[in-house]
Amino acid sequence: MAEDLVAEDLVGRVAEVDAVRDAARCAVAGRGGFVLFTGPPGIGRTRLLDALDEVVAAEGLRVLRGAGAPLHHGLSLATLAGTYETTPACRRMVAAVVEPIADGFGLLAAATALFDTWCQLGPVAVLLDDLHHADDDSLRVLHLLLGRFAASPVLLVATARTGHARLAPVLDGAGARTLGGLEPEYVEALGRACSTQSPSTTAVPMTAVEAVADSGGNPRYLLAATSGDLPACALRLVRQLPDAGAALLRTVALLGAGSEVDELAAALGRTEAEVLRWATELMAQELLAPHGRGLAVVPELLAVGLREVYGPLFGQLNALSLSAGPAGPARIGGLLDRDPAPLGAPARRWIVRHARLLAAADPEVAVRLLTRSPVQPAHTLDEATSVRAALADALLWSGRTEEAEREARSALRVREAAELRITVAMARVTVADAEGALAVLEPRLAYDERLLGPAALCRTMAGDLSGAADLIARAADSDDPRTLAHALHARAVHSYLERDEPAAVRELAQARDLLERELSDPGLTVLNRLLRLVCSDAEADALALVEEAEPLARRLGGLWLSWFEMEAALVTANSGQWNRARARLETALERPELYGMARPLYGLAAQLGLRQGDLESFRRQTAAADAARATLRGVAVFYEGIPALTDALLAEADGRTAEALTLIRGLLGDGRDPLPRHSVPAVAAALVRLCLSAGDRDLAGVLIRTARENAAVATEAERATVAYCQALLDENPDELRAAQAQLLASGLHLTAAWAGEDAARLLAEQGRIDEARAPFTAALDGYTLLAASGELRRASAALRTEGLRTGVKGPRGRPVSGWDSLTPTQRRVAELVAQGCTNPETARRLFVSPRTVQTHVSQILRKLGLSSRVGIAVEVARRRD
Repeated sequence: MAEDLVAEDLVGRVAEVDAVRDAARCAVAGRGGFVLFTGPPGIGRTRLLDALDEVVAAEGLRVLRGAGAPLHHGLSLATLAGTYETTPACRRMVAAVVEPIADGFGLLAAATALFDTWCQLGPVAVLLDDLHHADDDSLRVLHLLLGRFAASPVLLVATARTGHARLAPVLDGAGARTLGGLEPEYVEALGRACSTQSPSTTAVPMTAVEAVADSGGNPRYLLAATSGDLPACALRLVRQLPDAGAALLRTVALLGAGSEVDELAAALGRTEAEVLRWATELMAQELLAPHGRGLAVVPELLAVGLREVYGPLFGQLNALSLSAGPAGPARIGGLLDRDPAPLGAPARRWIVRHARLLAAADPEVAVRLLTRSPVQPAHTLDEATSVRAALADALLWSGRTEEAEREARSALRVREAAELRITVAMARVTVADAEGALAVLEPRLAYDERLLGPAALCRTMAGDLSGAADLIARAADSDDPRTLAHALHARAVHSYLERDEPAAVRELAQARDLLERELSDPGLTVLNRLLRLVCSDAEADALALVEEAEPLARRLGGLWLSWFEMEAALVTANSGQWNRARARLETALERPELYGMARPLYGLAAQLGLRQGDLESFRRQTAAADAARATLRGVAVFYEGIPALTDALLAEADGRTAEALTLIRGLLGDGRDPLPRHSVPAVAAALVRLCLSAGDRDLAGVLIRTARENAAVATEAERATVAYCQALLDENPDELRAAQAQLLASGLHLTAAWAGEDAARLLAEQGRIDEARAPFTAALDGYTLLAASGELRRASAALRTEGLRTGVKGPRGRPVSGWDSLTPTQRRVAELVAQGCTNPETARRLFVSPRTVQTHVSQILRKLGLSSRVGIAVEVARRRD
């Protein structure tokens, strides 16, 4: 019914119209009132007031209109003039007191005369628009009349912009209502209506879909955007603001959402205190809003309009002005990149000076800006070389390896430069061609010490460890950060291969410090993260490093991505997430080029398939690993132990026991460390089990002694693995049970399950059936946790003959997810988590280590499909209810 009395283009204001209709009916009954609608520019205040004119008239009220305007300031009662000039009696009464209006008594007399006249006109509606522009005397009169409306036939309806302090005396006594943005369905309806109209200007209009998304429910900007009138609409608004507020609004629009106060102060050449004061005023007017740690223009369509108006004039200058503040090259470069105008001379000079830093901070932006600002005749040879080197680096660091090498080699033909040779070398390393990288660096080693570090790293990755050691020693005295960073990474690899993990971790930390303080190099940064991942022992640390390294590895691509996928799959598998590890490997193996890493990737995929009972996948992936043998090169050589173990497992599965043992002896005879450290424990345990299964106790002993030789620097996981292997060789079930607990605490879930299974078997063979049930149950729990159905079936069948068939019913039938999948220990941990216990508190109550508790919590979260401890508490409470 309300909309029947409202013009058809007013949408979404039914509640406001109904409220005024109710107030109009009260005024007819002699109970008037004052309703004030406030809202930001363009929200539809005037359009609403026009519609309300019809509504109150339909209820029998006489309508008087008035409006504020900027020119009313200083003109007494100018805003209210329209409400009395059309009424001769009122005009005469007010005119008699207007002259002495400065006198407080004169003002009161004017207010009384005006109000009495309104009352004499019968039920009357006084509609006042843009009250924020009203003259001071009009506001004073309204303030004096606030208490009189309730017992009169006068309804006053006014509109004003939000955030104007001079309206406070009026707002205090009015029934103020805030006009927010239109609801989505009304905005979409308005957008559809706009899409059928022809543009009103020659500007390019936005589509209705684009405009609706960015309008914030503001009708004015939606209509302006779809008609192509958005720049003019934004300009009209800015002209109504004080100079300081207009400058701030324009600058926030140009710098983009999230502009911080210190940046704005630098761009405006003002203090942060001044910017905060102006920002507070614009936020009160709903023109600015918080966005992250900074500010944003609202709605976004207003920002779009402001950028169209002021971007060509101020865009690049505003961006460059941030150099005086805390903004880095990525921020300034991003703003220049967003500006479609041709780059001016100041912008081009800035790009030349900051090309290298920009390439490291945001290589994609750097490529675009350096392409838009090519080398100029005015540039010196040094500047031209620096720009081309930065472009080559930006191409390399954005994953465009071939283009990067081509650009760097082309620049080298013009002028010799160490940075260009390093870029070519790293491009060759990215495609797993360390020998090709050395061919670029070695001819100049005697002439430029800056090449020593990169050459040491390339020789290391090519497997020439002795040659690399000489270069590392020569680079140690260099004062060039890039040389030192390369040498430190090469030295860390050597320390790791020499089993001095503390030294490797220390050298990686030094290199990381250089990268953060003195050198921006995404290639070395991803290498640092990958090597830290290799050296990481703690499961939680390794998983965190996977998340940290992934974005950069994917951006750089090439060897870095294949190496990352290998490490990420190992970490994921070792943490018990076998299905996720297999899915990651499947995705990685779909890429056409794996840069030498195909064989170990296929080998790991095959092993996971075998453990999960997928024999068809095991055989297929093992064959693929064998076919990829010829592609093995570079870093992938150090992962050869994975496919070698896969070959031995296939030989054992096919009954070729002697061949399996021969393969193991061949692996032991290799002088290289065959695997990254966090992979050694699981492989060592698998090899010992295979040897004992084949009856070769001597070879099993050799494997154990080899592992024990590293005891001085062994990790917790390695020590637990050695303890398990020794207990298995000694056939000591009690030591096996102790090793099972150590392995679980180290996060080695599969090896722990093996230890439980082996302990149960030996206990059963000794007639200690009752004692065997607990480790066997734990083993089956472990296999179930890993979804290792192949291991589960094998262990169940093997121990059924030992009398454990009926004693272990629960684990075989336990679901793999949901509450019923939790073991008794896991349920107890869940209860303690729900009580608010921390991991250390839970560990003390259960007499286990905090690390074991963390493992249980991780398993509970995975089984219940939750993401936080709060979710565990909610689930426990729900089950209690």
